[in-house]
Amino acid sequence: MHFATLEGIYIITMSIGIIVSMLGVLLGGLHFHAGHSVHIGTSAQAGHSLHTSHASLQEGAVVTVPILNVQAIFAFMIGFGSAGLVSYLTFKASLLSLIFAVPGGLLCWYMIRLILKAMLKNQSDFMTTTIEDAIGRTAIVVSKIFPNSVGEVMYTSDGASNIIRAKFEESESVDKGAKVVVLKVENNIAIVVLENSLYLKNI
Repeated sequence: MHFATLEGIYIITMSIGIIVSMLGVLLGGLHFHAGHSVHIGTSAQAGHSLHTSHASLQEGAVVTVPILNVQAIFAFMIGFGSAGLVSYLTFKASLLSLIFAVPGGLLCWYMIRLILKAMLKNQSDFMTTTIEDAIGRTAIVVSKIFPNSVGEVMYTSDGASNIIRAKFEESESVDKGAKVVVLKVENNIAIVVLENSLYLKNI
């Protein structure tokens, strides 16, 4: 293989890896908001919110990153291209540069997988919140609860805002913004009453 051709391959490979990785970070950053919001037992929505169900994650679960993970592949391209280009410019030998390029790519691929695994592990630990944690807590209605219907309430736990589906204990509606207390959980739905309810005073 001609030296110039190999040098061009290194440059193109490294450039593609860097450009695509930067685009991924920039585009992904558009979805970040301050704080965290965990939706427990609800359908997935767009945004940075984390969505999970009561049994979706368990403590001690093994977190793995696919071998062909996209970020890891682009990291390999960056490592392969940069290590190959530096060794090529240093030794001016195509085969010798490949000896450095391949391990360089594999090292970057391995490091990115380790980083992603650590990030996923931290996210999994954060997402161990269950709907039962809401029992006894004061919450705010974020989606109006109609009579015999399901709305949504939000409560705070360990610095995180958690949104759960909820029904009102009594047969009447509860407006958005009202403060309620979670009495119990039935079929993954929180049963709530108004914070100043006589029901609570009689418990």
